[in-house]
Amino acid sequence: MTRITSKICVVGDFAVGKTSVIERFVNNQFSDKYLTTVGVKIDTKEVSLAERSIAVKLIIWDVAGAEEFGAKEFAYLRKSSTSMPSISWNCAISITWG
Repeated sequence: MTRITSKICVVGDFAVGKTSVIERFVNNQFSDKYLTTVGVKIDTKEVSLAERSIAVKLIIWDVAGAEEFGAKEFAYLRKSSTSMPSISWNCAISITWG
């Protein structure tokens, strides 16, 4: 079986649900208690693509919400395979780009 490791950064504004989505995906749990992420929180999840004989280890970086992306936030993205924006349809500012 082929093994692949992939770094994914989840980014977005404060309180849009990044941590909740990751917690649901990684641990199949949900909490409606809001706890702000400070800096970055890292989780891992192994996904098997049996039909292709591939095992993918996802290293998921939950980047703390920020009004603007600065040097620190861009540093978290270094060497990532992809980034995933997270927005809230209940918060218009989280879907405003630019």
